[in-house]
Amino acid sequence: MTVAIETLRDAGVSAPITVVHTDIPTNDFSALFETVEHDPDTYLRLDDVFTLAAGRSFYGRIFPPESLTLAWSAIAVHWISRIPMPIHGHVYSPFATGGVRDAFQEQSAADWRVFLESRAAELRPGAEMVVGRRGQPGRRP
Repeated sequence: MTVAIETLRDAGVSAPITVVHTDIPTNDFSALFETVEHDPDTYLRLDDVFTLAAGRSFYGRIFPPESLTLAWSAIAVHWISRIPMPIHGHVYSPFATGGVRDAFQEQSAADWRVFLESRAAELRPGAEMVVGRRGQPGRRP
């Protein structure tokens, strides 16, 4: 986050910057809060930077319309919002076959659409979004 904030500052952004960390409501944010507050390299050491947390899934709207200048998701989009059906003999969806695999692919595609539609509504005109994802086993991202 420090690099992203410094890049925005170098590009001439002088307005206050708010970093909002989001995760599902059951997440324990205490380790994140400790790191952001006390790590020697925390982005909070930069001027006019503030941090918040939102206990909401990103598979839906989190922010008001056209309120984000930069959206950033690091590897989390490989998760799906719900398990569509059990995978017999496995717990890892790439090993599913037939109708079970199809159900996971359909859920993944639906979630991706909701994710993109939600961020599209939240991003200001001219805003940017960075999305990292986890590669599949044995494949390079």
